Amino acid sequence: MRTTMSFASRRELLAKVAPRYREATRKQKTVILNELISSTGYKRKYAIRLLSLPEIPTVRAIKRPRARLYGKAVQRALKISWCASNCIASKRLSPFLAELVPVLERHSHLELNDVVRHQLISISPATIDGILKLWRSRSGRGTTKWGSLLKHQVPVQTFADWEEKRPGFFEADLVAHYGWSIEGAYLYTLTLTDIAKTWTECLPLLYRGQDAVIHAIDLVRPLIPFSILGLDSDNVLNLESSFLFGYTDPCSSNSLNQTKTQVASTIVGRLFLP
Repeated sequence: MRTTMSFASRRELLAKVAPRYREATRKQKTVILNELISSTGYKRKYAIRLLSLPEIPTVRAIKRPRARLYGKAVQRALKISWCASNCIASKRLSPFLAELVPVLERHSHLELNDVVRHQLISISPATIDGILKLWRSRSGRGTTKWGSLLKHQVPVQTFADWEEKRPGFFEADLVAHYGWSIEGAYLYTLTLTDIAKTWTECLPLLYRGQDAVIHAIDLVRPLIPFSILGLDSDNVLNLESSFLFGYTDPCSSNSLNQTKTQVASTIVGRLFLP
């Protein structure tokens, strides 16, 4: 039996009827039960079980999942658009889609019908965050892992020997260009920036390895108008294990000294060149 009463209204009626039902005679219980079933549409056994409870359960809002408005086609198109925009934030991407989507369609990166195109262009930033949550959780990964091999071989030193006003002391960083996934092969960029003169050199690498990084350092040294006196690397494993150890190897022709500094629980690799 169908009824137009809401869930909350049925529970309010049940809360008023239940005390009378528990104190009523057998014949009165039948009358109360029939009235409750007629008003609420409950099945007879379910109504008896509710009326027999010592306490009526607290009314809680029923959360029913909404039907998904944006299908697989919109989700795939949004992912392509997000990657094409260099993975910008949703509040920047949402107003940009009206301009970006036609360009992607013109260059055959997207093939959309009118319905999917309208949904994609009118999508809100909050919905974009919900759809891209899975891929963003994959993209927030780094390629640097902590290692203990060099930690015990490199002495600790303070900032006393680091001259930031003298040209030749460089900040070094190895950046992985893996986009939204760290799987597969991707390029790296070794970035060197002089602290005093802000002279910057960027060197592309096909892979992260000791030979590749040492070769890049050898190529960039003649291009800089002053000597490289030291390298300060934040991501220890990327740089220390790749080329710092190679430069400080006693068997290496470079014959350099390497130190590291521990500040704010972050190990900073430092390489001093004579």
